[in-house]
Amino acid sequence: MWRIILCIGMVACFKCSHKNPKTEIFFCQKCGIILPALIEDPYLIFSLKREYVINPNDVTKAYNQLQTKLHPDNFLGTDKVVELLATQQIMRIKHAYKVLLSPRLRSEFLLKQQGIIVNHDGNDTVKPAIELLTEIFAIKEQITEAEDQQEFRVYLQDKLAEIEQSLEQNFRLSDYKAAAQDTIRYSYFEKTLEDLL
Repeated sequence: MWRIILCIGMVACFKCSHKNPKTEIFFCQKCGIILPALIEDPYLIFSLKREYVINPNDVTKAYNQLQTKLHPDNFLGTDKVVELLATQQIMRIKHAYKVLLSPRLRSEFLLKQQGIIVNHDGNDTVKPAIELLTEIFAIKEQITEAEDQQEFRVYLQDKLAEIEQSLEQNFRLSDYKAAAQDTIRYSYFEKTLEDLL
């Protein structure tokens, strides 16, 4: 029977029991078999420095390389456990890709690393500022009364770009409280824009 063992900083191979460092997240260093998808950190998955600002082209390039290397079709006809692990790895890679390319999800992840949880309803450690709620309420009211909603789409897209610049600055300065408010703000504006589309 195969076992998966997660030690502090190590992942034991289910086939040969070799203890792989946590940074070896795809294949066993000893036997080359695919490892279980245990690491959820998108920055570790894509070998990126944990910063807010990323290069989307680099992420997409790495994503495509990992998709090619770990696609479940590459493991057809092998052990069923290996096929299942390849599927799990691909699902994890897709999720990590989505997190890194979304300014809001990327920010939420980085804040969580600082012990700050936002946009998760009852578990939030930081609540939205009352000024934000008032601003969003006023915008939604204007949208419902407007005949042409296109101008609001442009306005909301501009606001999202403005908030993203603020997020970049706040993460660069390690101002996590301000980044948390920006992330909440981004979420509200993003949802308002989605409701228009």
